[in-house]
Amino acid sequence: MLLAALTALSAPAWAQSDAAQSEAAQAEAQPAEEETGGSVSKPEPKPPMLIAKPESNPKLPRPRPERATDVLLDSTGTAATGDSQMTTGTVPPAVAGEDEACLWRLRGLGVAVEPQAPIEGESACRLAMPLQVSELSADISLFPQATLDCATAEAVTKWMHEVVVPSARRYLDAEPTGLVHSSAFDCSDRNLDPGNGEHAAGQAIDITYINFRDRDTLAIRLREAEDDPERDFQQAIRAGACGIFSQVIGPGANAGFAGKLHLGTAQGDDSHQICR
Repeated sequence: MLLAALTALSAPAWAQSDAAQSEAAQAEAQPAEEETGGSVSKPEPKPPMLIAKPESNPKLPRPRPERATDVLLDSTGTAATGDSQMTTGTVPPAVAGEDEACLWRLRGLGVAVEPQAPIEGESACRLAMPLQVSELSADISLFPQATLDCATAEAVTKWMHEVVVPSARRYLDAEPTGLVHSSAFDCSDRNLDPGNGEHAAGQAIDITYINFRDRDTLAIRLREAEDDPERDFQQAIRAGACGIFSQVIGPGANAGFAGKLHLGTAQGDDSHQICR
């Protein structure tokens, strides 16, 4: 024992330090070995992070579709769009070009619009991209819903918001809430009426009534009385339409337009521009 003590005292300082550190490490490890039955347990690895796909979690945002709309065909060649169906010709895989840009503009304005499959009827009764329009904004309805091409739907929306609404406020002190029409896309034989070709192409609509929030419905008709706010209003929306549509025909033009305002967008040379 005396020999061991003398040996320890004669050992260099670095050796004494290493021995002390080894004893301290053994003392720290001893409780852990006693608690775990002689072996130290290792922490379990964390499971890999799972990234949910949008379709598996309805709360995750979905990517914007690459195209405006698709129209699917069932086995009979009928376009299936929700609960409604329309027998039509070939369905394009996507809306393209100016029609696609027009559709996004309408939706950006809050227009309630649903694209339909192309219509291929006899003669000139064809419509490449029919749109069913039921509202021109959240506060302005179109009744009944009208089938139009996109350019005409956009023209009607522009006319309503830039001409009809401000004119109603100016002359009637009222807020319009909707348009009522008697015809939009129509392939019936009406050769006696100007604008028949526009209806067959979805490029026209005939307005018969205008509804308001705080006054009675106004019927489109010939008004000749002086100092009549309704006459002034009707003249203003008719004149304003001539700056938006290529064909505007209303009461007084002929017997066929006694109770309606025809608005058309067919394009042609100056001889086809009508405002009466």
